[in-house]
Amino acid sequence: METHDKIERLLDMIEHPEQYSEKEMEELLSDKECREYYELIVKTDSAYSNKSEIDVDGTLRKFERKHTNTFVWRKIAAIFIGILIISGLAYAAIKLQKHVSQSSSKAKPKIENVVVKKNSIKSEVQQSDTIAVNNKVFDDVELVAVLNEISAYYHLKVEYKSEKSKHLRLHLSWDKTQDIEGVVEMLNNFEKVNLTLADDKIVVE
Repeated sequence: METHDKIERLLDMIEHPEQYSEKEMEELLSDKECREYYELIVKTDSAYSNKSEIDVDGTLRKFERKHTNTFVWRKIAAIFIGILIISGLAYAAIKLQKHVSQSSSKAKPKIENVVVKKNSIKSEVQQSDTIAVNNKVFDDVELVAVLNEISAYYHLKVEYKSEKSKHLRLHLSWDKTQDIEGVVEMLNNFEKVNLTLADDKIVVE
């Protein structure tokens, strides 16, 4: 039988002794746990009634013979159980609060470190991706191939005044964020390269 059931049955026996036989009472009180609860209730009742001396065995025998004072027993038992429940809840709340505080204080630095690392990695990746997308490197590539890609990007045509100029080889890093004027100026810094802009085309001298 569960402790809760034992207490309920003990309290019911105290309140309604006429519903229990002598044998049932003896069996219930022979249980060690029930006996302890009963003795505690007896002591509480004695203190509640302002008696100078406590005679647990005498009170038990008196109850077994007379079955009186049932209302007071029920009231005392209810107070006793209420105190036990409140004390247990208060203790559990304190332990839970302490555990949550400790967990929070230990976990917080780790979370901050992870966030910093993620932000740092994300920033580096974004910068790397931006550089890769906005820059094109031509390594020993003919001018015709360079201008084909640049003109397509800026939606321009290319006109060559000399076939020889198509085969000039260049080493060039092209920044796609520049406007076409800046790109043409950069290309004109190479020896033997002379470009001009005319309407919607690049003219190669």
